[in-house]
Amino acid sequence: MCTANSWGARLILILLPLIALASAAFSQTTILDIDSNENCLAIKISLLNKERKILGAKIKLYENNTLDSEIENSVLVEKIILKRERHYTVEVNKEGFYPRLISISTVIPKALKVKDDFLFEYAIDLELIPVSKEKIDSYYMDFPIALISYDEKKKRFFYREKYTNHIKDSIEKEVGIEFSGK
Repeated sequence: MCTANSWGARLILILLPLIALASAAFSQTTILDIDSNENCLAIKISLLNKERKILGAKIKLYENNTLDSEIENSVLVEKIILKRERHYTVEVNKEGFYPRLISISTVIPKALKVKDDFLFEYAIDLELIPVSKEKIDSYYMDFPIALISYDEKKKRFFYREKYTNHIKDSIEKEVGIEFSGK
C-alpha cells in the first residue's frame, strides 16, 4: 500500500541525487522512508577522475561473491538498493581506467530498532585511476578502496577511514599518483 509518505519518500529518492553534492569522498548516511522490510541501504555512486564526473562505466554488484546485477553508469548517479544482513562487492570497470572495488556489509545489530519502512542512504564518490602507458603493478590496486559497514557508535553506515587512507597512501607511494580531494 502506498501512502502519501511513501510517495514523498520515492520522490526524495529520485530527486536527491540531482540536488545533493557530496563534499567528502564518502559522505554521511541518512535514513529515508521506503516500502520494504528486507531492504537496508541505498547506495549512490559518482565516478570521478580529478574531480570530473565519468560516465559509461560498468558497475557489477556481487552478493557473497556471486554476480547479482550489472548496471551501465549513465548521466544520473546510480542508486542501488541493498538487502539487510548481506555482504556485497561493487566492482567498477571503465575502459581506459583501472577497475575499482568497494566492499559493503549490510549486517546491522540485532538490537537496532529500524522500522521496516526505513532505508539508510550512502553516497560514494569513487575516483578512477587512468591506465598509463607503463602498466601499474600495485599490490594494493586489487584490494577494495573502501570497506563500508554499519557503525554502531555513529549510528549510521560509514567507511573504515584508516583502511581507506592506508590503501590510498599505499597506491600513491607505489604508483606515484595523487588522489584528488586529499
